[in-house]
Amino acid sequence: MPFTGKNKKRTASRSSASGVGKVIEDVKVAVGLAPQKEESPAAVMSENRSKGEEIVSTLRSIQFAQGQLPDTKSNENQPCGDMEMTRNAILKKIDNAPTIFDQIEGIDRVLLYAARAWKTAVEDGSPNKAEWAMNALSAGVLFLRDNIPEDQEDRKEQILAARVKYMEKYDNIIHTYEEIDNLEKTIRAADALVDEKWKQVEAFKKRLKEMQETEEGQRLYGRLKAHVDQNDRLTAEERAFDDELGVYANMAYAIDQQKDITAGNKVQLLTAYQKAETFRIALNEQPVVYDETINAQYIALLDEQVAHLAAQYAVAREMSDAAVKYAAARKSVLNGEDAVAIRSNMLAWMEKVQEEDYSVDTISEQIARRRTEQLEEMRKNRAVLENTETNQTTNFDINFDTELNENTEENEAVNEQYNYNT
Repeated sequence: MPFTGKNKKRTASRSSASGVGKVIEDVKVAVGLAPQKEESPAAVMSENRSKGEEIVSTLRSIQFAQGQLPDTKSNENQPCGDMEMTRNAILKKIDNAPTIFDQIEGIDRVLLYAARAWKTAVEDGSPNKAEWAMNALSAGVLFLRDNIPEDQEDRKEQILAARVKYMEKYDNIIHTYEEIDNLEKTIRAADALVDEKWKQVEAFKKRLKEMQETEEGQRLYGRLKAHVDQNDRLTAEERAFDDELGVYANMAYAIDQQKDITAGNKVQLLTAYQKAETFRIALNEQPVVYDETINAQYIALLDEQVAHLAAQYAVAREMSDAAVKYAAARKSVLNGEDAVAIRSNMLAWMEKVQEEDYSVDTISEQIARRRTEQLEEMRKNRAVLENTETNQTTNFDINFDTELNENTEENEAVNEQYNYNT
């Protein structure tokens, strides 16, 4: 069918709509609203290795010997400084692990920034920035390795994510120490300049005081003051001194202004140190991921222990109730008819024993009476021997006590025998 004008118009309209749609898609891509195409693992690995090569290249390009930052040695026998040895150790770890950059997503930016920051810090002499850039690289290379323990393999993705978040803290601390290094340089330079200029001002002030002590100096001061608004009436020598006076007066004012600026820089430096300390404290928390199911297991264990404790108290209450019931039943038995009958029988037997003629009290009375008679007889015999010698009297007392004890023992034996028989 031949094309008509109407069909041509429709075709042109479609073409125009397609062009507008392409523009819209391009805008979405530009602002990041277009759906992202998921790259293949091989493409991601290739891109990561490319970034790793850039990190290695930056590290190799650091010239410690030509830099503004002294690379000191912890041991004089070292072949090079501490920083260069650390750089070489990091490169060796990378060389020994060809696949070390295969999984660098999230950490690559921090490591590349740290490598560049280290290089810049060595070149411009920023010790704190260099130290923390070096620390970031040392930690990052360890985290890049596939060194997740086998017992934590099920949490590998969470651990890698935690490591990325941890490495981002180094980004903040490197920036903060860069600020610290710059402020310290500014303060040192300002202090050195102030010291130098202040010496010149002090020398000129001393010269002014000496001039005031001379007639020539007083005359010069009077001329300058009298012609403060008539500079053209001053002599060439007076104008030269007037110019010199202006230089040192302005220098003194500038010194005061610089001191104020330095005071502000010192306050800013203190704030920067506080920020850096906060970031350093945050680095103490290692990127460790714990098994979240442990919390649920802990809560379940507490519930189990509470249930067990409740069961123990239930049993204890049951035993306590049983003990109360036993005490009540025991009291009922002890006060019951049978117990009363038994105790009545016991009392009846006791009354019968008390009514017997030959009782324990009768024997006791006989023994006591016999003892009294013996003691009376012994006292009479002792009276007869009152005029004997002293040692004989002593022997008599001993014999008297012995016999008295024997009689006492005899009486006690009789009582015991009677109790046994009854």
